[in-house]
Amino acid sequence: FPQQFAFLFGGGFLFYSIGWVMFIGIREPAEPEVKARVRTRDQLRRAWAVVRQDLGYRHFLVMRLSLTMAGAAVPFFAVHAQRELGGTPEMVGLYLGVYTLFGLTSNAFLGRLAPKVGNQRIMLAAGISGLLMAALVAGLLIVAAGPGGVGPGLADAWLVPVFALNAIHQACVGVAGMPLLFDVAGDRDQTLYLGFTNTVQGVGLLATGLSGVVVETLGFTALLAATLLGYASAILASLRLARTLPPTAPH
Repeated sequence: FPQQFAFLFGGGFLFYSIGWVMFIGIREPAEPEVKARVRTRDQLRRAWAVVRQDLGYRHFLVMRLSLTMAGAAVPFFAVHAQRELGGTPEMVGLYLGVYTLFGLTSNAFLGRLAPKVGNQRIMLAAGISGLLMAALVAGLLIVAAGPGGVGPGLADAWLVPVFALNAIHQACVGVAGMPLLFDVAGDRDQTLYLGFTNTVQGVGLLATGLSGVVVETLGFTALLAATLLGYASAILASLRLARTLPPTAPH
């Protein structure tokens, strides 16, 4: 310390810079027809009207918001294992490696699978993998509360499949999240759907910042219980969404 941290963050800065340079080099074709600007208040009114009228979109919003809120507990998994169960900090590198490996392979696999089975089923898999991930952590807490408890080695090993499932979960959302939104919107005002969805997602992400307060006041178990409920809610919303999708969207 601090050389290894300087090397890690320096490498991150380098690859982020390469990514931004590549992104800047993208040349997006101009829209054939540019619509007139709309005031924010009018745009919000239009978006709320869509929410009230489009049942499928409401299910989609519930699903995405539930997944976002449920993910608030994930950063605390390794922290709780180290602080309360005697986990070793060196395992964080292994967790990141497992997460990266499963993320890369899952993205490649799901990218080919989504056109065959439909984006809704991929998002359903996102909810299921998230629920399994949280259930594994809950199982660890149950075993730790037992008479024998858990040793540091068991706590460390227990979290390896947790981070693998988290990678699969994130890959499902990355591959099918936005394409499913366009399936829901169909030929209607896709920019309105996209803009309002991102706004709701942004509010949800800001709300997850309160997760630390929940852990300090109510404990990690309370946050994990909310996570389990969030993933269960996302699964239910995804199943309901499947019944509203147009026939042209595979599901």
